[in-house]
Amino acid sequence: MDRIKDIKCPLWMITPNDAKHYFFGYYDLQPYSADKKKHLCHRAAFMDHIPLPDDSVDIGFLETDTGLFQPIAQTQAWNFQQGAMLQWYDGKNILYNIRDNDAYRSALTDIYTGITQKLPLPLATVSMASGYGLSINFSRVYDFRPGYGYAGIKDPYFYDNAPDQDGISLVNLRTGKFRRIIDYKNMAEAFPHAPYTTECKLVVNHISFNPSGDRFIFLLRNFSRAGIPWITMLLSSDLEGNITKLTNFSFLSHYSWKNDSQLLIESDFLGRQGLHVFNVINGDAEFVDAPLMNAQGIHCNYSPNRRYIMGDSYPDSKNYRAVFLHDTVSNKTDILANVYSDPIADGDYRCDLHARWSRDGESVSFDTTHNGRREICELQTGEFLRRP
Repeated sequence: MDRIKDIKCPLWMITPNDAKHYFFGYYDLQPYSADKKKHLCHRAAFMDHIPLPDDSVDIGFLETDTGLFQPIAQTQAWNFQQGAMLQWYDGKNILYNIRDNDAYRSALTDIYTGITQKLPLPLATVSMASGYGLSINFSRVYDFRPGYGYAGIKDPYFYDNAPDQDGISLVNLRTGKFRRIIDYKNMAEAFPHAPYTTECKLVVNHISFNPSGDRFIFLLRNFSRAGIPWITMLLSSDLEGNITKLTNFSFLSHYSWKNDSQLLIESDFLGRQGLHVFNVINGDAEFVDAPLMNAQGIHCNYSPNRRYIMGDSYPDSKNYRAVFLHDTVSNKTDILANVYSDPIADGDYRCDLHARWSRDGESVSFDTTHNGRREICELQTGEFLRRP
């Protein structure tokens, strides 16, 4: 069996060939250093279950020219979908979440000296442009979807559907000062929609700054219960917590910012399920005519120049996941590779490919289990993009 087939670009593994499991995490974070010599990475001892409270993961980076892993720190605040929200803070510091005694926080570590500073709250998204991060309750997220939260600390508001002491906090990355700008009680009262916001627990599942960092969007979801599935509302806010409701509860999933006002999002806007470019200012939506990608769930990710859309799918009937490239100018979609996905890594500890662009758009990395363990693979996309 071909573990990777239909390959259109040069491809190779950038992780060590040992008994460990390596992965980066979500598609909307940048793993590459500015010079592409380092690729951020988590190293785990297992791949076949959701992390337990005492399970740690190593935080570090891969040397892309040698494939060596350089460990920097450890954390117990992680999952297989998004890792520890590991990302570059600047050229020498990395940012990631930690469990510090009885609280989740974030840490800033110098990769050369190991000097670490702690911020008071864990971060779900950061904006280097504005200098702020946003924090949510990862214990609540864990109860909703274990693959996206952290195990180990009980949610203090577990029995409260819409607590006024929980929600979204704005964190100053430089000073560490923070304040809650949105709470669940306020959202439940502002957007009464029976039974979702009136009878169910609410949770913020995904949250992201626009490129300028002056606004953010987030998915508000309800916990499912007997006869009531979980469903999604798309909301936007400025940094003062002034919320704009962008949609009613509907199908809304993966997204990628095109610019400060336009969002590429998998949705059922216009009565058609698939990718849409949605204007968060005026509500206009345009369907992306990419049948190969819209036929299945896609993690969508704009290239740095915003011309191309990278996407990766869920497994087909033979456990293959496709890496797609859509050219928004020619409106042509290519499959860059079909990658076998080991079914042992399934459910909330599954290994989605989560294809991620390098800063220069010349490379794409993705997580994979096609060899029976978690590894990171790199596609050299530059020459393919420059083809006639």
